[in-house]
Amino acid sequence: MAGKSISKGAMWILMGLLIIGLGGFGITNMGGHVRSVGSVGEADIDVTTYARALRNEISAASAERGSTLSLAEAQAAEERLETLLRDRIG
Repeated sequence: MAGKSISKGAMWILMGLLIIGLGGFGITNMGGHVRSVGSVGEADIDVTTYARALRNEISAASAERGSTLSLAEAQAAEERLETLLRDRIG
């Protein structure tokens, strides 16, 4: 009986530590806001500027193409272009 209660107590202690540990991962970014997506040198690139530039680039590509370009299509085109440039340079 004593061995069973010790293992039960140890199990609850481990469960408590697990819950506290996993809770720490969830709390890490609570209340925080992402304000920048990266930096160039010393200058930070804020989210609004990046989103505006991305939207402008997709709009320009859509106008050139003559039809609406989705974000997924823009990403696929960028990946193809990067691969092409990598093959030509490297």
